[in-house]
Amino acid sequence: MEEITILNNFLPFQVLEIDNEKNINEIIKKWKTSKAQIIYNNENLKKGDKIVLKNLNLKTHIVKPMETLDEIAKKYNVSKEEILEKNKISQLFIGQQLFI
Repeated sequence: MEEITILNNFLPFQVLEIDNEKNINEIIKKWKTSKAQIIYNNENLKKGDKIVLKNLNLKTHIVKPMETLDEIAKKYNVSKEEILEKNKISQLFIGQQLFI
């Protein structure tokens, strides 16, 4: 199953490729959704189609004054590079919303 994280207007989504019926069942379990909901939002699914689901697994963090990237990374147990890459940024500013 291909999983690509994209950021669209600061809303995190996952794009998932449909391989087969088993793949749909894995998506239902992982994303805590239902087959009916997936099909309702993505009519006529077939192998190779891609569906878009909101990624509820991502956390957000608002940068506070004097807070460093090192502190944020340590707080969420992720690397600085992962935060920078996921948010498509090279520096922080106060009040910035980060996806973790």
